[in-house]
Amino acid sequence: MTWMLLLLGGCWVTNAELALWLGDSATDTGVLDTTPIGSAGGTRLTLTSSVALPVESAHGIARAGTTIWVGDWASSSVVAVSADDPGTVQRAISLDGANPLDLAWDGTILWVLTVDSELLRVDTAAETTEPAGTLSNTDGLTWDGTYLVAVRGSEVARLRDDTLTEQYATPFDGPSSVVALADGALWFARDSSTLIFETFESESRTSTLPIENVETGVSIQRIEGIAASAKNVWALDVRSDGEAYMLLTLEVGS
Repeated sequence: MTWMLLLLGGCWVTNAELALWLGDSATDTGVLDTTPIGSAGGTRLTLTSSVALPVESAHGIARAGTTIWVGDWASSSVVAVSADDPGTVQRAISLDGANPLDLAWDGTILWVLTVDSELLRVDTAAETTEPAGTLSNTDGLTWDGTYLVAVRGSEVARLRDDTLTEQYATPFDGPSSVVALADGALWFARDSSTLIFETFESESRTSTLPIENVETGVSIQRIEGIAASAKNVWALDVRSDGEAYMLLTLEVGS
């Protein structure tokens, strides 16, 4: 399986298919409904732990059950840590010199987006890495249960079997470089000291009620990755321009 997704003159090109991000493609749903859904009180996130990761230069995380995979530039690898004990490396898999930008787990394969716009297919069982194509001008990566999801700012593209199947714009303002999916909703994080999260129902195309700012009690400097489940959100926070990489665990409540 080889992927090719390029942004040329404001357009995505995958294989021979040309599609505009907004409004001019048969597969483009355009700007979407922003009607709030969910409970009247919204969703609260509570910080439960903040642990220094045992890596030198972390970029991008993905959840695979009770394992959190972390991309490490310094070692050109993906590193597995336990969601319950992220301070200890379980194992690492080489990316053969590539520098990871973001990660996505599809239940079997760990997909790695690199800073050079490469898409890598990592078999975590066999501990092998192989090239899978190109995803240019892409900031974030996740898996929605059926499709590999590429994100540029607040715009989303779904890919499957070498084809750009659909693209749409979320209703969120401003850039969002990190994204995760859990329980049918895409989670977007802002690079913000207040750690603002927003969610978006990927099937109904509807934004949820705003999620409250997270009062962590610690200084959050730069979010470089998020992962999510129905009960928790994990955020990769880069401190003091790379002096420390913290994994924040937050509990989802209402």
